Amino acid sequence: MRFFTPFAAALLLLPIGGTAVAQDTAAPAAAEPTDADLRRGAIILRSFETVIAAEEADNALKSTLFACLYNNSLGEISNAARKIIAANESLSEDNAQQVYAAAAVACGVKPGGPEQPGAPVGR
Repeated sequence: MRFFTPFAAALLLLPIGGTAVAQDTAAPAAAEPTDADLRRGAIILRSFETVIAAEEADNALKSTLFACLYNNSLGEISNAARKIIAANESLSEDNAQQVYAAAAVACGVKPGGPEQPGAPVGR
């Protein structure tokens, strides 16, 4: 019984110390997304959902897109698509098909892979 009392008292102190340390090492807040970031993210989310829900879409494509959404934030996918679009002058953020294609490539879909019937047709 004597061992239990100091041990229990020590356990009660741990959450207090752990919280203080966690507050001291918290990461700084991320920058707010721009309107272009939000628009690109909305296009990506809508187009990925359309492909995943399409009965005629290839199951490998559906799995790849779903896994990408599950394992990455929409912001990360959107930023990767933005970089792909910026690196290729023939792509435009104003074209929903091209935004979808850039995001799909960022998620590991091979260009020229299986037909993607659920891809957005434009705005």
